[in-house]
Amino acid sequence: MMTKHTYSPIAAMMAEYEDIKPALRFAGNTMEYWQAWRHKMRHALLEVMGMDYSPEKRLATAFEAEVEEEVDLGHSIRRRIVFQSDPYLSLITYVFIPKDRKEPGPAVVALHGHGRGVQDVLGNDEGDQRIIDHIRGANYTYPEQMAQHGFVVIAPEQRGWGETREPGDVKSGDIWRSSCDYDSAIAYLFGKTIVAERVYDVFRCIDYLSTMPEVDANRVGCMGLSGGGTVTTYASALDERIKAACISCAFSTFRGSIIATHHCLCNYQPGILKYGEQADVTGLIAPRAVLIEAGEKDGVFPVDAVRTAYTQLQEIYAAAGAEDKLEIDIFDGGHMFSGKKTFDFFARQL
Repeated sequence: MMTKHTYSPIAAMMAEYEDIKPALRFAGNTMEYWQAWRHKMRHALLEVMGMDYSPEKRLATAFEAEVEEEVDLGHSIRRRIVFQSDPYLSLITYVFIPKDRKEPGPAVVALHGHGRGVQDVLGNDEGDQRIIDHIRGANYTYPEQMAQHGFVVIAPEQRGWGETREPGDVKSGDIWRSSCDYDSAIAYLFGKTIVAERVYDVFRCIDYLSTMPEVDANRVGCMGLSGGGTVTTYASALDERIKAACISCAFSTFRGSIIATHHCLCNYQPGILKYGEQADVTGLIAPRAVLIEAGEKDGVFPVDAVRTAYTQLQEIYAAAGAEDKLEIDIFDGGHMFSGKKTFDFFARQL
């Protein structure tokens, strides 16, 4: 009898996926189990990302911040502020300060996803109908929407997009072309991932927010759509200063999204499947607050896989005694920011 041959590497790995037994897949239901698991899983995540989480090392870099632009939006002031994220990289950020902020209050790090970069979430459409449709279709202007709801907001230009693209990608003339894959591949040579670098920038954004008189450093959240949601997940899993996180159209099972569909390299953390699934990574945020947004028509993070992963995540939050800190918004839409529950969520949690 002839053996059925498999020639596709992806098909082979999909079959292998069924046989793997992640060493740290959450499988308990007690507080004691959760506490022990959380410690091990966090160290495993730092290992696969190649990340040094030492606050002392991070804070040794002076900000040397420069305000390069200030715009009056009516409800708030938006400043373009550039500061040193690490000794080698200057980080471009846009900071929104509500005009009615009279004392220290809540703040949010707002992260863009794949596209042109931070200009998308600033709503800068350049009068180009393609960009107008892109921004409207994704409901992308959530930094300003959050500022309108009274939050101080910092929106960084994430590595690999916008003004951080490599010269060849800029010269291509393709406004949608990022340096994401190239940056990811080079990061692998250093034994780290580009998401780890972006997460580090989130930490530095929180460091900077903590110096602002308008911000209560104990009331900081993080949010993002798609690739921004991915970075929100990892940053919130690793930094307990983030008290609430909104992960928009970026939560699923690994198989249901980034294995089933060809994604940018930045979505892949080498070796993560040895330890757990996406719910395990997201579960590291417990007992802090999480809101998952998922579109019924999202073809990038299919809703059935979202529901499967959410059930797994509920088990972690139950063991942590934090069921009331986990919420989901499955909305009638596609790959976009919903916002239906988001503003109230952050108002309650921060």
